[in-house]
Amino acid sequence: MQLYKRHASALYPMLLLQFSLYLSTAVIAQDTSSLAAKKVSFSVHNTTLHDIFDTIAKQTGLRINYSKELLDDREEYSFRTANEPVLAVANRLVNKKGFTCKVEGLMLLVFKTPTGTDNQVTERAATTPKTFRLHGQVLDSTGIPLPGATILIKGTHKGYTAKEDGQFFLSAGDPHPILLISYTGYGAEEYPVTDPDKDITVVLRRQLSPLDETVIIAYGTTSKRLNTGNVAKVAAIDIEKYPVSNPLFTLQGRVPGLTIYQFSGAPGTPLDIRLRVQNSFLSNNTPLIVVDGIPLPAGSQNINLLTAHPNSNVGLYSIFNNMDIASIEVLKDADATAIYGSRGGNGVIVITTKRGVAGKLKVRADYTMGVSQVSNKLRLLNTQQYLKVRREAFSNDGLKISKMPGDPGYAPDILSWDTTRYTDWQKWQIGGNAPTNNANLYLSGGNETTQMMVSLGYYREGTVYPSDMAYLRGTASFSFNHRSADNRFRLGVYTNYAKDRNAMFNSSLTAMLSPPDAPQLYDKNNQLNWIEGNEPFQNPAAEYLKAYIHEKENQIVNFNAEYSIIRDTQQDFKIKFNLGYNSTLANENLRIPKASQNPYLTDNITGTSSFGTNNFKSYLAEPQAEYYRRIKNAELIILAGVSFQYTSNYSSTIVGQGYTNDALLSSLDGAAMIASNLTNRLEYKYGAAFGRVTYKLRNKYIANLSGRRDGSSKFGPEHRFSNFGSLGAAWIFSEEPFIKEQLSFLSFGKLRSSFGVTGNDQIADYKFLDTWSPTLGNPYQNTTTMQPDALFNPAYTWERTKKIEAALELGFFKDRLIASFAYFRNRSDNQLIKYSLPLQTGFNSILKNFNALVQSSGWEFAITSDLIKSKSLTLNAAFNISIPRNKLLRFDNLANSSYAGTYVIGESLNVLYKLQSGGVSPDSGYFKLRDTDGNGHYTPSDYKVIGNLDPVYHGGFQLNLQYRRLSFSIAGEFRKQMVQNYLYRTYLNSFFPGMMVNQSDLVLDHWQQKGDIAKYPKYSTKPTGDVYRQKPDILSSSEAYSDGSFLKFRNVAVSYTMDMRKRKDKTPTQLTIFCNTQNLFTISKYKEGDPEVADFLSLPPLRTFAGGIRFSIQ
Repeated sequence: MQLYKRHASALYPMLLLQFSLYLSTAVIAQDTSSLAAKKVSFSVHNTTLHDIFDTIAKQTGLRINYSKELLDDREEYSFRTANEPVLAVANRLVNKKGFTCKVEGLMLLVFKTPTGTDNQVTERAATTPKTFRLHGQVLDSTGIPLPGATILIKGTHKGYTAKEDGQFFLSAGDPHPILLISYTGYGAEEYPVTDPDKDITVVLRRQLSPLDETVIIAYGTTSKRLNTGNVAKVAAIDIEKYPVSNPLFTLQGRVPGLTIYQFSGAPGTPLDIRLRVQNSFLSNNTPLIVVDGIPLPAGSQNINLLTAHPNSNVGLYSIFNNMDIASIEVLKDADATAIYGSRGGNGVIVITTKRGVAGKLKVRADYTMGVSQVSNKLRLLNTQQYLKVRREAFSNDGLKISKMPGDPGYAPDILSWDTTRYTDWQKWQIGGNAPTNNANLYLSGGNETTQMMVSLGYYREGTVYPSDMAYLRGTASFSFNHRSADNRFRLGVYTNYAKDRNAMFNSSLTAMLSPPDAPQLYDKNNQLNWIEGNEPFQNPAAEYLKAYIHEKENQIVNFNAEYSIIRDTQQDFKIKFNLGYNSTLANENLRIPKASQNPYLTDNITGTSSFGTNNFKSYLAEPQAEYYRRIKNAELIILAGVSFQYTSNYSSTIVGQGYTNDALLSSLDGAAMIASNLTNRLEYKYGAAFGRVTYKLRNKYIANLSGRRDGSSKFGPEHRFSNFGSLGAAWIFSEEPFIKEQLSFLSFGKLRSSFGVTGNDQIADYKFLDTWSPTLGNPYQNTTTMQPDALFNPAYTWERTKKIEAALELGFFKDRLIASFAYFRNRSDNQLIKYSLPLQTGFNSILKNFNALVQSSGWEFAITSDLIKSKSLTLNAAFNISIPRNKLLRFDNLANSSYAGTYVIGESLNVLYKLQSGGVSPDSGYFKLRDTDGNGHYTPSDYKVIGNLDPVYHGGFQLNLQYRRLSFSIAGEFRKQMVQNYLYRTYLNSFFPGMMVNQSDLVLDHWQQKGDIAKYPKYSTKPTGDVYRQKPDILSSSEAYSDGSFLKFRNVAVSYTMDMRKRKDKTPTQLTIFCNTQNLFTISKYKEGDPEVADFLSLPPLRTFAGGIRFSIQ
């Protein structure tokens, strides 16, 4: 009743209008001939029949009804008429195509002309069943018309399309047909017609399908259904399940085509991110990272200055709190990335943080506590096995074991130390439990026009090392969104601040290879032990007295505003402005105290302390204009804008020496001298103009054209600018009437394709200039001398990548099963390489664009399925696999270049062009490498392709189960690959079996006597023996590489949610108890550590168990 009263004033005119229409219809029906004789005048050129009929309708007031199945309106007509009867004009237009027109009431009907004689026609007309004319309208749940909706008569092949206002007219031979109505993104409806004389109103409701979920793209949003590009999305609900410090870990195994390589399991270390293999020889192949519209500086993956060890490298991306992230989108193909120009050549990863939500104050607090451990360890020799290896090595070398330092047979581990002692040094060094604590507070609220959000986070992760080291991080995020009441003005402000401190171990894990009978670490006075049996030794605990501390602050501020100048139901013209600021300040301190140095090796021990500062600042301004226009059954969106970015990087390093007090190492005040003081300043300026045109016809045919002109200060003035662009198109063929009729089980089908050109300017700054740097050492006549670093080189220019992609996307059974198949091919030319120069120039090389062509191609397949979907139980699964291939197609004069032994035409840039090993010779006990030409030494002709380091295939899987309030999920990743093996690392570091280092028990399978078939050669302790001399050849042979394929269960999460509301309280209050794990276990044939890192001297990825509680008021 209240609804009636509220809208009564609007209902009266509508009722009056309806009565008038009925009255007019009755009058007009009495004189149909007068309407048929009504005259029209118009002149058209190259116009469709559909548009001509629209002109007739406007001049006569008639409604034109014709079947799109019978009448093809794509043919263009040129037609002129002056003051002719409408029926005569209409028949003249369609008679030649076998159609006839007639006027009935207010409608002009177009139908197929009956065949045969006049008598046959009359007879057929007398026996033909009555035709019923149906009129209706298709609306959404809010009453907005749905133009382009498809209307089918069930049991027939007749299909109709709703007009611009959602109305449709159709003819049916049955007075009570069943209509099948559908529209993209909405659930289909069956409508049984009960009264053919009444207007039909069909309301379609938006379908809750993953295809219609909002997806972030460059400078806008879309949905997977309507997207013409390749974009993968990982949502907050999945990101929050991972107990990791770096949010990019959550992408592992979830995004087809994306591979993330981890160099160390230490917290805060950088990652190597590869999207669809590798496009460039030298340039950075890492995708562009964009956070809330702000591109992060290139090179931010590794921002430390004082060390380059994998266990202590520092990356930027761990600064972001997983709980602050709303989604991560990965943009792959040209259609998705070309509008980013040169920065999008390697793909784009877009991180979007959470926003405020309208409604009452929403509070969420959670606390997580966990522990991490090393899961893949080496099986090292015990004391007895180790000593047996050592003695056999001395015997093989013909050496007598001696206590004399400097003697070839010197062996304190055999003669001076306690040979009954056993210490598991691996357990001591990396066998600890790393505790993790994570606390977060989230507040959100607002009304329909203004929303705010504040979040605070604290994270602490310990290490498995035998020292008090930890990674600490504090984060704060704020967002503010406002729109005017008329929706014309929108404003958004987003800030993210984070500060962390990382105390790291700046060394490899060689201590775990210490002899198992090595002396105890501490003496009776609990001081470091440096000697046993009058024999000094290097105490491994000394490395943990050294400190490497890295602190950084990161701030991102984004301000965007938009205002609609023209806004109505048919069009919207808005101007937008995006401002961004990003600042990263990193401070480092590397300390080598006196206490960490062996006093038996030198008399005058002093400390050293190094300091580093690395400061990045980036400013971004992007004014834009966007125009939206609805044209009948089509939508047109035009975007244009410019982008200006300025990035500066200031860095400095200072080394202080001569510290006599370890307590002063954190300051330069205690240094006796400054050994070096270097500063560096870089500036990067970037400008671009970009545009995009998107056209959608009936939400079925979609085209997307984008272009960009970039300018970069990394190139000389003559080559500073370049053009990039793409064209993408999609056809949602499941919206075609014949598909709906014949393939009812197919709820979604789309073909899409794209082609475009992107670039790459991810190279070092100022390489086109003559650059100089101070000469290290003492000044000359009190003047600091300078030395040249690079030659003037203005000729090099942009690398260019041409991308092609074609894909098929399918949805079955109301999108309960969704599959996608994609093929891509990227070809990168104009490659930048280091071109070797003659020695007399004084320089080794210069950057040069070379006539080389690199191709990356492959297939990607993904499938998701709702296996069970009921009120109390849901079960869904997902699987994806990628098969990438990288190939060098062209490299002029490769055989005569300095790259002849590195690259091979037709092979990957990561090719393994190696000697072929025949294993250990049963006769000599040494490795036998194949000399194919039999000349007695190894030449280039002996080298063969044995594979490459690219994944052969990789992918992932997910399983999610929800039963009432209990949820369970599991996510995994698999990879087929070849990696460097245990032998490679031992030979690289000269840790040969038989020397005074412990080994994996793999080396027990070794040669002892003539005729033995073994995997490892005979033991030797000679640093100048035949085993040592074979080192470079073994490292360049197939013997150093093994199958590193693996299947990892990345994440397992279990949670239970309880409703904490009181009976009279309507506010949803929930308490969730959860348990999350990371890297639960690994299945692999690789037995020499973790195949993901493939380096037993680096900390492998840790296995984490975490549990916590979450309290939320919504």
